[in-house]
Amino acid sequence: MPDGRLNGQGEVTPGSTLAVKSGATLTVEPGATVNGLATTEQGAKADTAVQGWANLPGVTMVPASTSLPLGIRLTSSTSSNAGFLRAPSSLPSDNGQWTLPNKFGPLASIIDVPAAAAYAKITIQLGESWTDAELKLAIDNYASGTLVIYIHTPDLAGSSVTGQIIPTGTKIYYTCTGALAGGDTRKIRNLPLTDSGGIGNQIDASGRVGSITFYIPVTATIKPTATNLSWTYNLMTYSAHEQDSAGHTLWREPVVTWVTAIPSY
Repeated sequence: MPDGRLNGQGEVTPGSTLAVKSGATLTVEPGATVNGLATTEQGAKADTAVQGWANLPGVTMVPASTSLPLGIRLTSSTSSNAGFLRAPSSLPSDNGQWTLPNKFGPLASIIDVPAAAAYAKITIQLGESWTDAELKLAIDNYASGTLVIYIHTPDLAGSSVTGQIIPTGTKIYYTCTGALAGGDTRKIRNLPLTDSGGIGNQIDASGRVGSITFYIPVTATIKPTATNLSWTYNLMTYSAHEQDSAGHTLWREPVVTWVTAIPSY
């Protein structure tokens, strides 16, 4: 039968076979329905009701659902979980797809996710005659006088100035001219937390300090999303603070940025 048209009902009875031979074409046009199968149009939509997320091998809905999963659990051949994924609260346009490049390989997102900030980077510029600084941080805008950070660069070791609050992992760098250790004036130098002489004692009589940079580790309190951080600094020499003509100490706000790593020098 070269051509044929079915106008009524037809049936392939149990035990019979309807075969579409190699080279032949069976076409289901848009708008037609094939019960029990996904059409090309339906499959292209990747509809979860058609794809059956909850029934895919190795995938468990969290929680069980037939809609687009907010989380899926990937399981190995044993009863233990090989991994657990949750989409972010706001899904991107591609539905937050993830890829597993190789068997037992690392899980990688197809969307670049910025690394979390690890340090607050506080940079201050020094004017002529100032060689050191005092950095403080409060979380109540100094209403109570309680400090979260207290760093006094002329005596980081606390030989004379006690009560400093310097978090473990803090790093301090500076630039200067006239360095007693020699070297290029562009060099960024490390000030050890064990120092008790200040940056002023690291330079000769004609030397000047250009800038001081503090790297403070991120904590539950010190973090980019905190809105109550009051950073201030006061310029100093080894023994004198910057003040106005009435003797009031002048405090300034530094430039604060958040970084994922600290320099290796």
